[in-house]
Amino acid sequence: MKHKRLNHKYRNLLIVVAALVLFRALLPQIGLWVVNWGLANKLGNYTGHIEDFDLAIWRGAYQLQKLEIKKKTGNLPPLLEAKEVELQIAWKPLLKGEIAAHVNVDQGNIQLVDSANENKKQITMASSETPNLNPKKGEKPVWKQTLDILIPMRIESLDVQNSAISFTNSDLATPVPIKLTAMEFHAKDLQTRPSSQAEALSPINGRGVFQNDSYIIVKGKYDALSDQTRADLDIQLRDFSMQKANKLLMAYIPLDITEGVLNVYGEIAMAAGQTQGYMNVFLKEADVIAPKQKFISFKHLGVEIISAFANWLLKNNETKKVATHIAFAKKKSKWDIDGSTAFWSAVQNWQDKLKPGLENSVSLKKLEASEKEESLQ
Repeated sequence: MKHKRLNHKYRNLLIVVAALVLFRALLPQIGLWVVNWGLANKLGNYTGHIEDFDLAIWRGAYQLQKLEIKKKTGNLPPLLEAKEVELQIAWKPLLKGEIAAHVNVDQGNIQLVDSANENKKQITMASSETPNLNPKKGEKPVWKQTLDILIPMRIESLDVQNSAISFTNSDLATPVPIKLTAMEFHAKDLQTRPSSQAEALSPINGRGVFQNDSYIIVKGKYDALSDQTRADLDIQLRDFSMQKANKLLMAYIPLDITEGVLNVYGEIAMAAGQTQGYMNVFLKEADVIAPKQKFISFKHLGVEIISAFANWLLKNNETKKVATHIAFAKKKSKWDIDGSTAFWSAVQNWQDKLKPGLENSVSLKKLEASEKEESLQ
């Protein structure tokens, strides 16, 4: 009798173990079905899918393989592709009772396309501030819905590598993408850093190759927990060969530059719906009109002549640079670019007053201090 009871217990144990093994074996297929169902049915005008779902229970992680999201209508390239998206439980927030994840994206690619024709555009501007990628009234933007499906928890850190982003206006006679390739981006401590006002910023940094030539580098701090964007960023583009931008310039202006090296340094601060910043632009040894150059139109000829004259007039003969300081600000959704300062700083470049590099004149601390003073007046 005792022997029968032992056999019964072992049999029950084996059934439980077998059920757990079967459940574990089925989990990736269940996850694959759940994610693909959400991407196919919850993105409004967009649809998506993944090819594989891998689960690593022992380290609290899962991987999404070969993600693709595209618009249902129009013959457009995928809006978003990624070879792999990995999500892993962040243990530091978990100790505080918060569920957050470390997210890693490998070989991501975002392709934005704009057009006056709704069927040819990838994005729809719902307001003057943010692109709404799902224009149906009452629904979340498609990027928020996508995040809810792929990453159903807050993000503690984000790492992006080997990725790219491009923007193309398909209405141009010769559409040319504005693109960043070989992108890397890192953000950490988005949920666990101290919450005091002075320290409520997390470090972020990223870079990408602009038009297959030079790196754009972004460094700074960002507040992921604020209801409104709070950020303090430094931006640099170093030693960009202007010939690499000629296809863009011809498509949008038209203008082509025979020679020239571009350097840009800028600072941007954002808080409480306001933005303040500047860009210092340096164009060295530029040459606009080349011998035996062909012009595609009278507009092209006119732009070339004006640009060549401005380059000759404003160039510092010692440094061989044309330079300008472009200040900008946004208040109550209205942008203001200081054209007067841009012009006079270009004139003052004759005396070489504008130096390459960051000025350290714009910061989140200064912006919030000025907002506080304005509110007290």
